[in-house]
Amino acid sequence: MAECLLEDCNLNTYEHEDKCILHCEKHEYSQDFHKIGFLNSFYRELMYLIASLLESNEVGTKEHILEYLEDETASNTTTTINFNNIRIMIVLNEIYFPQSKDIDSFEYTRLLRKLERIYFNYCKFSISYLDLHNTECFFHDCKFQNALLLYNFYILENESNVLFQKCEFNDGVVSFGDGRKMTIDNSLFCDCSFNKLTFEDTTFKQPIFKNSKGFTGEIKEFSMSNSIVEDRFILNYHAVESLSLVDTIFHEKVELKKARNIVDCSISNCNFKGLVDCYTSNFDNLFIYKSIFEEYVGFEYCRFGTSYEKCENCSTKFEYVTFLNFINMRNTNFISGLDFSSANLKEYPNFLGAKINPLNTNKETFRIIKHSFDKIGNTSEANRYFSCEMNKEMSETLFLRSPAKKTMLFLNRLLSNFGQWYFLPLMWLLILIPFHEWVVSSHSFDNLDTLNHIVKNILPVKHFLNKDMEFISLLFYIAYSGLIYHFIISVKRITKR
Repeated sequence: MAECLLEDCNLNTYEHEDKCILHCEKHEYSQDFHKIGFLNSFYRELMYLIASLLESNEVGTKEHILEYLEDETASNTTTTINFNNIRIMIVLNEIYFPQSKDIDSFEYTRLLRKLERIYFNYCKFSISYLDLHNTECFFHDCKFQNALLLYNFYILENESNVLFQKCEFNDGVVSFGDGRKMTIDNSLFCDCSFNKLTFEDTTFKQPIFKNSKGFTGEIKEFSMSNSIVEDRFILNYHAVESLSLVDTIFHEKVELKKARNIVDCSISNCNFKGLVDCYTSNFDNLFIYKSIFEEYVGFEYCRFGTSYEKCENCSTKFEYVTFLNFINMRNTNFISGLDFSSANLKEYPNFLGAKINPLNTNKETFRIIKHSFDKIGNTSEANRYFSCEMNKEMSETLFLRSPAKKTMLFLNRLLSNFGQWYFLPLMWLLILIPFHEWVVSSHSFDNLDTLNHIVKNILPVKHFLNKDMEFISLLFYIAYSGLIYHFIISVKRITKR
């Protein structure tokens, strides 16, 4: 019979497989169960492997060790084997663990529970729940084919001091409390890849992620609800399709720096007690609702949104969000617009260098930003956002309801874009001068005698009016005065200290 293809494995291949029973591929429980003797063979070989490893550590004879492993009443806390007061660590290499059920006589996790310390190295798991409550574990470069249910594992001491390092979770990772919050005392992940993460009713005492610097990962779906994170939450350099945080408290620093892309990010009724830093991250959609940020919040050099067109519910929204400290939006690009109108601010935000698409941004948001620049004396930026505010005011004002207001807003925009473009009134002046000359030289105004007579009685301006064309002169006088006024205002707004 041929030997297993795996190096350092002396076992024979199993039936038509090219590997032994420990290392060959496993499938769904129903499929493996109906292979006669398959799961039982795995159980027996795993037991013999563990016995050999314990025997090599001189903890007893193989016969006594097998008796201990087969004794269902014995455990790693009530063993009759002399371990010489040494806490033995068993390393299991590249084993493919099948699915199992507690009712099976060949349920292999009862063997694992008899060990104090297990190092799982390059192993694969089809099982969804590893009941190893009293065993110290460490998973290195392992693959989990199905969703894994977390509990408060004891961690085998390792360099990163985490439970999972460089592991691959092809389905999901789940934790939840059963009627009350579950507590996880140790850090969980280092440089792992995920499909779906779901944490509910869970208290994390240590950082969930302890990735190495510069590690880039991808997560399809990350959901956390009704949970507490008592230490740092750091998830930098990641791409996330869906990030949902609901009814969760973060006691320490939160970092989402240099996120390559977060497609949908929704934060609802959360409390961030520490600093929040999202430096140079990209968000396609961000919606934050009724949440509190107690310390500094940084969205510097971030990108929000994807569409430059007018669209419904695509702007970045901070709805009833309270900021108790400074918020930095410096050099941030709001491609799809910003809704900051219902945010509660203790300190004014920094929007210096920010780009905001006005199509999906409301008037109140521009007013808040304008006022924040006014407060620090940055009048040029304040004037720029004043123009944006007035443009939104004009678009929101209906002519039939306020014809005078609509007309004045339209003229202000037409003549100088609300004092922002000094060349506009200058251009209109250059057009008005030859037009004035043409009107005066080419037309007769005998039919305006009555209006001319009325205008002559306006004392402050009658000395500036041409004889027999006083009414026309008054109209051009008003036009020149308005354009010169707009030109002066525009220049002052650009050059004012």
